[in-house]
Amino acid sequence: MAQVTPQLTELLEKALALSTRDRGLVIDRLIAGLDEEPTEEGLEAAWDEEIERPVDDICSGRVKTIPGGTSSRTPEGSAARCQNLGSICTEPGVLEGG
Repeated sequence: MAQVTPQLTELLEKALALSTRDRGLVIDRLIAGLDEEPTEEGLEAAWDEEIERPVDDICSGRVKTIPGGTSSRTPEGSAARCQNLGSICTEPGVLEGG
């Protein structure tokens, strides 16, 4: 954990003495300042590509979507998958109804 400098301690004491509204404004400005930091080169483009890939896969027909009721992420889908495999389901709460 980073050591708190005397300057930071003083700043925090002053900030905590502010009204709730003023503390909120300080927080908003600090968070906005974080958003202004330059991102690593190529990072935003990499995320854009990562986000577009599954959308393109669905739109092009390379992958098919699964209706929510048949997904293995639902209790019904997990129980059905386990029964179809003939195995004991190890997912907590699925076969117990919780």
